[in-house]
Amino acid sequence: MGCVALAGRLAEAATINWTNTASGNWGNAANWNPNQVPGATDTAIITNAGVTVTLDISPTVGGIILGTNGAGTVTLSLNNQTLALDGPLTVNPSGSFTVDSGAVVGVTNAVLSGSIAWIAGSLGGTLTLSSNATLAANGAANLDLNGTILTNNGTVNWVNGHFLTGNGTAVYNHGLWNAESDQSYGYDFGNGSTFNNYGTFRKSGGASEFASYTTISVAFNQLAGVVDVQNGTNGLQVSFQGGGNFDGGYVTTNQYGLTVLATGSFTVNGTVTGTNTWQGNVASLVGNNVINGALTWVAGVWNNATVNIATNSTVIVNGGAGANMDMSGTLVTNNGTLTWTSGHFRTGNGTAVYNYGLWNALDDEGYGYDF
Repeated sequence: MGCVALAGRLAEAATINWTNTASGNWGNAANWNPNQVPGATDTAIITNAGVTVTLDISPTVGGIILGTNGAGTVTLSLNNQTLALDGPLTVNPSGSFTVDSGAVVGVTNAVLSGSIAWIAGSLGGTLTLSSNATLAANGAANLDLNGTILTNNGTVNWVNGHFLTGNGTAVYNHGLWNAESDQSYGYDFGNGSTFNNYGTFRKSGGASEFASYTTISVAFNQLAGVVDVQNGTNGLQVSFQGGGNFDGGYVTTNQYGLTVLATGSFTVNGTVTGTNTWQGNVASLVGNNVINGALTWVAGVWNNATVNIATNSTVIVNGGAGANMDMSGTLVTNNGTLTWTSGHFRTGNGTAVYNYGLWNALDDEGYGYDF
């Protein structure tokens, strides 16, 4: 019974304070008070001004408080190890933590607070950015989110770097995800990846539209909030190339910012869009679609879809002279305005158009029975 009681006491959560004022390794018990390396139920407190604590092992820890509100930088160095979090990581104003190698993995209740930099290595497991958290993603190459569940309630400043995702990666953005350059968010590891937007996905920097753009090649679901593609110098651009569902919120109607549904299967059913939202390249509208606001149809198909153009809404068909605008088996109900600027409609297999609004042909193109 005595041994059982002792084991129970050793397993209790402890608050363990860093005491070495000359810096040192995480795995050295002598650097901590009490003299034990923080474990999966413990909270590590590192507040000594000017010190650097270097991970020389890959620990699982119940929580970390790094730095204070005062002067003197307090640094935690990942050092190509894996830091597994069984609780929160709080980086106070004097704290400095950069994911520059190795990995940070959320096990349970892994809430990240404060300012964190990410320039290499990976984020894994289940992680949550608190409402006061800022993650600066500024990689020279790849930033891995393989199989990661990341919920952002704060701010992700995507300065540089290519996101690699897959194996069930899911981002839930309730805060601000700010794309400041022309980088890509890719589906590289297989077995599915989604980006689910409830907050603000913003494109705030990069080259002019058509010259370069931010590419999202995973399924992007616009469920609430806003896709905010800003004007930049001559217009910025986001290209969605993995399909998705646009079921809520809205896409900004900045004068020049361009949002392109470029590749994949999309359902637009509720999201308020404008004429700077284009269906292009090889994108398809699928399922039941309601166009609220406006949509410019430049390329791609509407085959076998149901498309309802709402009252006071506009679809601009602008495929180019002689281009094919395919509506095989499509049901179109127009209660707004369809402005037919260019492109040849190809129909058949039960295509039906019910026009209750304005269908305005501004060109000498054809509407044919081709299928």
